[in-house]
Amino acid sequence: MRLTLAEQLLLIATHDQKGSKLMAASTALPYGIAGGLLLEASMGGKLMWREKRLAVIDRSPTGDALIDEALEQIATAPKERDAKYWVSRLARKIKKIERRTSESLVEKGVLRHEEKHFL
Repeated sequence: MRLTLAEQLLLIATHDQKGSKLMAASTALPYGIAGGLLLEASMGGKLMWREKRLAVIDRSPTGDALIDEALEQIATAPKERDAKYWVSRLARKIKKIERRTSESLVEKGVLRHEEKHFL
């Protein structure tokens, strides 16, 4: 089973016994997950740098809904932006991204969901 960078980061930031997010990771986690999505897309040949800006070069589905959603946002933006802009923009939507990443880990059998916690 292959875990995405976002899934790996979320696991590192989750307290093993409590299932809550570690306080030390709470500030950086949204940016790490967003950056992980962009890195996975880039490594998969979906993004390229064009004069310090990110551009989508392949819009075909990756099989990962979060990466596909990030690619769609980048591809449909009115103008090309740099990675810092996209990490910040995706990080603002992190609640949805964290929840969906946690659900993906449950589907893969890595975590289980127990009343407001992922263990």
